[in-house]
Amino acid sequence: MFYNPKLMEALTPRDHELHQAVCNLILRVNNHFISSLRKTYIINCHSISRAVARHIPDLKVVSGLHISYKNISDGKCLMTKTIHSWLTTPDDAIIELYSPTLISIAPIIIPIKGEYAEANSGVYVASESVAGFMYKHVNTWRLRRDTAVLVQLLEEAKGFALATD
Repeated sequence: MFYNPKLMEALTPRDHELHQAVCNLILRVNNHFISSLRKTYIINCHSISRAVARHIPDLKVVSGLHISYKNISDGKCLMTKTIHSWLTTPDDAIIELYSPTLISIAPIIIPIKGEYAEANSGVYVASESVAGFMYKHVNTWRLRRDTAVLVQLLEEAKGFALATD
């Protein structure tokens, strides 16, 4: 993977340590096993973020909006908003575990300081009202149950070798 050095400069050593800890935890879980859980449990950004934060308490779960743009035609764009949850480090970097717009084999770290602060910070908008709406309209007991299942899975995965498929 190639990295933009300006983005790397915007991250602290603690950001890197926490991102590595998340990657080590997540990459131990076999994707096939997760796929089989999907038949019974809801595995999404909300449950995964909460489960990982229970294993790595320095990370904070944030709920809000993920903002993206859809090209309509000839340079005209439509802004879209998705209710979303992600993690933040104590130094305010974002760790994206379940992106609504990207596919990645590992969690993504997104600096929201430095030269690219405006571009990155406008994509993730924390919102207490969205979090409140989510808890009112999302099946809360199911989110708690599904998070607990993922917490257990991540605990068991600590003993696994890194997943390769």
